[in-house]
Amino acid sequence: MKFIKGALVGLVLTASSIVNAGLIVNIAETSDNVEMSYSGSINLNALLGEFNFGGRTAFNGVQPSGGNVGIGGISDIYNIDLSQGKWLSIGSGGFTSWDTSSGDAFAMFSNVALGLVAGYESGDATSGAASKLNSSFASLGLTSGTYLNTFSNRNFTDTILINVGPQVLVSEPATLAIFTLGAFGLAARRFKKQS
Repeated sequence: MKFIKGALVGLVLTASSIVNAGLIVNIAETSDNVEMSYSGSINLNALLGEFNFGGRTAFNGVQPSGGNVGIGGISDIYNIDLSQGKWLSIGSGGFTSWDTSSGDAFAMFSNVALGLVAGYESGDATSGAASKLNSSFASLGLTSGTYLNTFSNRNFTDTILINVGPQVLVSEPATLAIFTLGAFGLAARRFKKQS
């Protein structure tokens, strides 16, 4: 019984880390295109500090082999400390520019830095979208999967979740926690009745 409870607690903690992603990047194939969208917010306290005070242009494309994704525009660049040392690779492909893009500047730079729209304030909502026309995951060298990049500074941690495949719909963390606790309660009650 203790093993089952421990396993369930581990499952809840794992699920909550994915659900609490600060920024979520979805990359999906549509009929003949590859579409990218991102939304969420970043806690600037989890970053190591700004090293380029505005004026640097974020790249506008994707480089799967380096785990780099970006939408162009003037951005402030922040140094980060990724727990895994570098962005997680999302495939084997080289750099490809988006054909169309819109929204806030955002970039996961190859030198393990994060570009956010110039003047970004901690916790502000940010979003954008881009498309590569007449393309597929195979032609861009993207590999389907979910990739969780975690970075931290002192006692602050944040994440960027990249989903390559069908769009991830993220529920509110509190709703998921209440649902999970209810399921555990029902399971515990069932196990208690059986003993």
